[in-house]
Amino acid sequence: MPTQVVVKQFARIAGIIKDVNNHPLNSTQIQPIVKAAELFLNGFNHTPDIFSAQPYLYKSKYSYIDNLTFNSLVFCALLCKQNKVNELCSQQMLSSIISLYAERAALLTQYYQQQGDAVTEHPYNKALITLLQKVHLDVWYQGYGVFQLLCKEPSAIKKWPAQLTRVQRMVLCAHWLAVGVTHRTSGKSLSFAACLRQLTQLCPQHWINDLQPLLEYPGLVPPGTVIKYSGGQNAIVLGVTSERLLVNKLSKDKDQPVQFARVYKTTEMQPLGAQVIKGFSQTHNWWSEQWQAEKADCISPISESYPLNKPPPVLLEVQTHLNSGEVDIDKLAVQISAEPAFSEYLKRTATFSNRNKIPVQQVKHGLMMHGYLRTNNMLIEQALLLRLNQSYFPLQQDFTQFTRLVAQIAFNLASHGNDITPEQASNLACFACSGLFTQPRLKTRTHWSPAQQNHYDLRSLYDFSHTDSLIEHGLILCKAWQQPGVFITAIQHLSTPPNELKQTQLAKCLTCILGLSILAAKRAFFANLPQCTDSDNYINQALEILAMSPTDYQHLSEQSLTQTHCYRTFH
Repeated sequence: MPTQVVVKQFARIAGIIKDVNNHPLNSTQIQPIVKAAELFLNGFNHTPDIFSAQPYLYKSKYSYIDNLTFNSLVFCALLCKQNKVNELCSQQMLSSIISLYAERAALLTQYYQQQGDAVTEHPYNKALITLLQKVHLDVWYQGYGVFQLLCKEPSAIKKWPAQLTRVQRMVLCAHWLAVGVTHRTSGKSLSFAACLRQLTQLCPQHWINDLQPLLEYPGLVPPGTVIKYSGGQNAIVLGVTSERLLVNKLSKDKDQPVQFARVYKTTEMQPLGAQVIKGFSQTHNWWSEQWQAEKADCISPISESYPLNKPPPVLLEVQTHLNSGEVDIDKLAVQISAEPAFSEYLKRTATFSNRNKIPVQQVKHGLMMHGYLRTNNMLIEQALLLRLNQSYFPLQQDFTQFTRLVAQIAFNLASHGNDITPEQASNLACFACSGLFTQPRLKTRTHWSPAQQNHYDLRSLYDFSHTDSLIEHGLILCKAWQQPGVFITAIQHLSTPPNELKQTQLAKCLTCILGLSILAAKRAFFANLPQCTDSDNYINQALEILAMSPTDYQHLSEQSLTQTHCYRTFH
């Protein structure tokens, strides 16, 4: 039965709340909460319609805080899915909600359900905060930081906090949406459309970016909503398509069989507030095996991600065409145009490249300006960065900026006069830095703390155990994307002092360019890095191999900062 997953997760969350009420939240409860968040997301991914429907079906068998917590988790999961938040990051956001609500069960119930007095004291668990920081549950720690705003209605906030992170904003949005739609005895609950409208009218403009994808799914009339239409006919929404709602007509006759219907979204209808039901028996009837057969055309918030170990098919077609020896520029332009991300990138970079900044409107013109070799390398780099950035995580923007800076420095160093093409060096830099995006333990970090020595080494980019994985992930992608063997050699020998390199001259030069690029970018990003003798020796030896002066190296590094518009500096 498809609804059994919801029943199990609801009971699991309610059990954690009860446990925290009896035993203050401590280290022994961390793992159960993380597991509950993981299982919740797994269930949501499997049956999003059923999970998304629960906020509008108040289970009287359970307490107000049980319903409110589950509903907030649903909205957080929706925000995460619709904004393509990384799965591990999403788990910790859900964990923060569970801990926030479980510790404040009585307080939240009194304030919202019983319309208690305004809350002036905001207790928080210092031991939990210390523990979260110690074990690097950074996203959970950030989400927990909104505890002071839990007992404030959006309409009562005179000055919205300006320093909230994106994680905190999404946790608060999930909370306020849940508060608005969850049934309460002291007042009438809002429909989702009314609640979303109220929140978007009150919140700062940049918050709306995360709320806007909810218009696509679950839409203004989500699954679980009871609507009144066609002369007073009541129906419950079971799923949504691009133009219509899949509904089940409701009747006072409990024995009446399910009556599926499709209602156009443009139909005049009245969405009602949350309905009170005893438990899950009606849910089982509505979202049954019959529903599964009917929902084939319904929208789902679960989007498939593209595998990192397989380049885009369009890119492979372009490379095959270029390697054929007989290039048809018209055919090549058509192939590139098949992937909008490639065609727009090619036209945009061509526009920036021409002296008068005249907008380039056609892919063919971009090809003529860049040339075939450079176009190929540019598309590889763009495709790789797109694949690496499919989902959001807190340090994503910092890693992307850093990678682009390393790539630009490598490009400029190769332009100084070697047998290496600048595009080749830039591509190598992107593959070398890819481990920053693929390392699971970095998906939930919110602060970048590099190692304090060997600044040319990839393993120095983050100060944590098993840093060899930063290198390994780059090597795996190089092989999967069929990059030149010299790329693999350069990455493998990056930690070797330049004077001890035994490879070909091409491999030596590539290795030195990569090491110098990482070193310069790291020093630009982190203002307070200590002086490192090994790093200084690396610079001297690498510059000698490249026949480059320290002055030129410094100038090209500074020029790269300007070219990439890099603005981030850590202290």
